[in-house]
Amino acid sequence: MYAPVPVHAVEGSASECGEAHGTLAADRVAKTLEIYLPSFERQAGLSLDAARARARVFADTIRALDAGLMQEIEGIA
Repeated sequence: MYAPVPVHAVEGSASECGEAHGTLAADRVAKTLEIYLPSFERQAGLSLDAARARARVFADTIRALDAGLMQEIEGIA
């Protein structure tokens, strides 16, 4: 069933905003993992741990480009 992507207004530090967003979107994050993880495993042979390890490779680059964005990402996680 189609459901529009909600827009959440959050305030605070980058980390606080990420945490708030992660809390508000927890059900959507879980559903996304439910949908994509089997594809990652089937098509690329990546477990959740392996996908997370690959994503961590980009953390320093993201932090160098925008430290606040990386704080939000870490807050969401």
